Amino acid sequence: MSRSGPEPSRIIRDSIQSSAGLLGIEHYAIATRSALKPFLETLPPEAQEKYGLIGSGALVAAALAFDEGPPPPFPLEEGQPHAAIARFARANWYGELRDRLEAMAGMARSDLVAAGLLPGRRRSWRRLVNSGLPERAIALAAGLGRIGRSGLLLVPGAGPGVVLGLLMIPQAAWGEADDSPGLPADSPERLPGATCGDCRACVEACPTDALDGEHFDRQRCIQNWASRAQDLPPAVEAAWGSRLYGCDACTEACPLFSAHSPVAPTQGLLGPALPARELSMASDEELRSRFKGTTIGQAWIEAEALRRNARLVLRGSFDAGGGIP
Repeated sequence: MSRSGPEPSRIIRDSIQSSAGLLGIEHYAIATRSALKPFLETLPPEAQEKYGLIGSGALVAAALAFDEGPPPPFPLEEGQPHAAIARFARANWYGELRDRLEAMAGMARSDLVAAGLLPGRRRSWRRLVNSGLPERAIALAAGLGRIGRSGLLLVPGAGPGVVLGLLMIPQAAWGEADDSPGLPADSPERLPGATCGDCRACVEACPTDALDGEHFDRQRCIQNWASRAQDLPPAVEAAWGSRLYGCDACTEACPLFSAHSPVAPTQGLLGPALPARELSMASDEELRSRFKGTTIGQAWIEAEALRRNARLVLRGSFDAGGGIP
């Protein structure tokens, strides 16, 4: 095969544009190394190598919108306390996006081969979803969206109701083109809330005052504590409510939020809630088995944290006069 004919970067762009809609990826942006340079300079070389940034010519930052999620996989018993699951965790939207990015890479590679070009090694087309990289910062640099006062990425047409992923395109396949400017490092639109105007809906909706309009206090965020088996700050414990995992307060409050997804999920289906009493008494092994393949089944989510969360739901039900059977 030779490098004559169309520019490989143009073939890849055209392929991604045609495959994105077919795969349900309605929102994406392509960034080349120049757009990512300010970000890359903050990462040590070993991190760049670990995640495939060294040797990449460009990357695709993609957002998959999530919605209300699937119905409960089994009927919930009436009159019993139920532990709520945030929308982003009701199905394995991360797994759905990961598989779609892999399919996108396969289509782009096939189009390169059809044009007589070398696509590079398959494993160098890495897709990263819910990884150790700051995917939100990379998506911002790529121009996929802007950061809201909530600290979440606001994607045009979807708002904050998305999961994010990255697809690395190797330099060997992309070629030398470096024409994706992304969002300039000194752009005022990089600041949280820069495009929110006077809206403070997420700030006012936060049950623990983790947002003040300019800053995000992670130690007061319910989601931050949902996976950690540690003593909760009093403000967080008092506001826990019926949550098992995740908090939708700031997402739901955003006027840009659209509870619509182009994808009917098939992976890790949990539904909106689970029986709190059952979870509060489950062993580590039982919880690992129940949540295997789901968003809540990540290795870094502690089983004791889930049991504690379920106990808080039970306690809230008792305090409200519901009693605990």
